[in-house]
Amino acid sequence: MENYKEGDQVADISYIIPTFNNVDLLKKCLHTLLPETVKGDKVIIVDDGGSDGTYEYLMETYKEDTRFIILHQENQGQGVARNLGLDHAVTEYVWFVDSDDLLVEGARRKVKGILDTNEWDILIFGYTVKKSRTEMKNVALKLKYLDYRELMLTDHFPCNKIFRRKLFDVIRFPEKKFRFEDHATIPKVLHEADHVNYLNTPLYVYDLSHETNVSKNEKLYDHMYIACNCLVDYFREGGEVRKGLEPLLINTFLFNRMYSSRDVSFSERKREFMEMERYLNESIPGWQTSEYLDFSFWKKYHHMQHYTFVKLFNIKLFSRSPLAALLILHPFNSLKNSVKKIVR
Repeated sequence: MENYKEGDQVADISYIIPTFNNVDLLKKCLHTLLPETVKGDKVIIVDDGGSDGTYEYLMETYKEDTRFIILHQENQGQGVARNLGLDHAVTEYVWFVDSDDLLVEGARRKVKGILDTNEWDILIFGYTVKKSRTEMKNVALKLKYLDYRELMLTDHFPCNKIFRRKLFDVIRFPEKKFRFEDHATIPKVLHEADHVNYLNTPLYVYDLSHETNVSKNEKLYDHMYIACNCLVDYFREGGEVRKGLEPLLINTFLFNRMYSSRDVSFSERKREFMEMERYLNESIPGWQTSEYLDFSFWKKYHHMQHYTFVKLFNIKLFSRSPLAALLILHPFNSLKNSVKKIVR
């Protein structure tokens, strides 16, 4: 990156932004994004059938701006909107940006040297979570090896990654509308990528400070099963079920389900745990013996965020007795929810 000089050729990026009834937040997003663009970049906005005047605003404001490609479709969801954006992208790289999020100042300058001088398929970087006007938290993934196992243990958001567009020649986001479409897609792309780089700098602001953020909708939590089914089908087709799915289903799906912060009854949590066990037994027979549940495996990958000795112990306990893990975790989750209510 330090070899970059002003005037050098810059790898072009298409910023693909789906939006739905979000015009005010979209304006804030563009306010941070547009100063980052350089000659050759494109801003592809897909209005997903909104009724708040987004499309009209975009056409009135940016119709003559050669950076913009403004598209409109009937409401079909973010996955279909992103696919439509991909169909219109002709640049070497794509960056998926949510219309209610922000770019960090100088983000484009920090990545252009990396993209210009190396044949990277994916560039991953840190991000900032904005929980309120005053509460900001930087998330660094702390990647060391950039091997397949490590990448499967990361967050599978598309927004903190810049992708070589050709990776999506075959892979597409699911056409069905459900919450965890990112988790049904990004692991496939990571599996197909040959060259991945990591920049330990936050370049993206994931904004949770507004009420419209979909991540706050806990009623859609069971959609994780739909996402996992998409991945199971994909890896079975390639004959790589164990290689592709073991780290994902055991340490992403299982981990997230076990440590859900939802405030539910013991009987409901028990039903969830039994369903988790059944799903894993069907998807990966013999998953209980996976190396990903071995403590020696985590000696190498202990640097990965979210995975502590105590949490791994409970996951390993679950593999032996879901009920025993439930008896430990349910009081823990209930206490966590009580603390949250007090803090609020």
